[in-house]
Amino acid sequence: GRGICPAETNMKKLSGIVLILLITLALTSAKSSRTTHTSSYSSSYSYHSSPSYSSYSSSSPNTSTSSTSNGSVSGPNNGTMNRGVGLIFSIVLAIVFITIGVCLNYSSFSKEYVVSEVVKDLRESCRDKNNTYIEPDYEGKLVCFSGYLVPENGLFDPFFQIEVPDALYLKRKSDMYQYTEIEERHVHEHRHDNIEVYTDENGEQHERVNTIVSTSTTVTYKLDMTWSDDPIDSDEFREHRHFSNPKYPSELRQTKFRVDSARFGDFVVSYPSIQRQIEEYDHTLPVSGDDFQRFLSFQRLAPDCSGWTYRGDIFYHSAGDPMRENIGDLKIKWKAVRGGEYTIMGKLRDNVIIPHYVKRAGQEILFVAPGQVGKHHFIEEYEKKKRSGVWGNRVIA
Repeated sequence: GRGICPAETNMKKLSGIVLILLITLALTSAKSSRTTHTSSYSSSYSYHSSPSYSSYSSSSPNTSTSSTSNGSVSGPNNGTMNRGVGLIFSIVLAIVFITIGVCLNYSSFSKEYVVSEVVKDLRESCRDKNNTYIEPDYEGKLVCFSGYLVPENGLFDPFFQIEVPDALYLKRKSDMYQYTEIEERHVHEHRHDNIEVYTDENGEQHERVNTIVSTSTTVTYKLDMTWSDDPIDSDEFREHRHFSNPKYPSELRQTKFRVDSARFGDFVVSYPSIQRQIEEYDHTLPVSGDDFQRFLSFQRLAPDCSGWTYRGDIFYHSAGDPMRENIGDLKIKWKAVRGGEYTIMGKLRDNVIIPHYVKRAGQEILFVAPGQVGKHHFIEEYEKKKRSGVWGNRVIA
């Protein structure tokens, strides 16, 4: 399991002591309030048992003690009880706020400990490796090394016959030109002057103007046309229902393709373990004429393949005049992360690069970055990213 952080232990002790003190104070205040209430009631009842004093009390304008036929008493004890309830409420509120502050500080100290343990472990245990060959001395070790990351099998978009042999990640992005309805809200301000006649202290009448301000909102709907990767349901239009969008072909929707694993020299790395970091570096993939001709050859097997062209890095299908944008037009482009030179920090085991487990922090570490970088780059980036969240908690607390 994860090691025990001294800061965590101190925060637990501190939070426990604070809560015990506050609960003790609350109980003491409640008991004191009940004792004061009982004494006040007994004293008032003794006034009631003396007829002459009670008569005097009822005629005195300065006493707040009174008695009724059933012996119930109201007076100073009510104020004491209210003060006790208010004190208890204040203490409970203070407990809530202090507990929140303690929890936030405990969370920030705990995260600070995890970051410190990970950074310490990486600095102590990570070894630089100058090549991507298998060497027994590095078996089971955390290493940082640079080399060429390439997929074991390339990626292929079967519908468009786009093949990218060196792609680790391939994303097809599609857009359709569609009608859209835009809601616009206009707030109008209305002013009305109300003349009021009033009499001053000398008995003279005057007029003054009171301005009453009110607002109203007008909602209008504007028809527009836009490229969208999601179908826009024209049946939901408020005012332009006679404008209809064509059906978005489901087979042309946005799709992602990923390899299962990649090779890094003599080693293999599972793509899902580095997927999030790799896909930060995607870029638009240019489409060649060969890709387009292959697609057309494939599409000729279908009843209709007319209307497709390619421009730069986009496959374009026109529903009308190809020189202008038409409702129902489609454009398809691809983004990819290609294999190339990368730096990886991970653990080597049986010729596979796997995450390194930091036992004292309970975290797994596997870093990837394009190009040649050192282990200090990964450590600094990790520390900077994680510590920003820690200080955010401290500011709130």
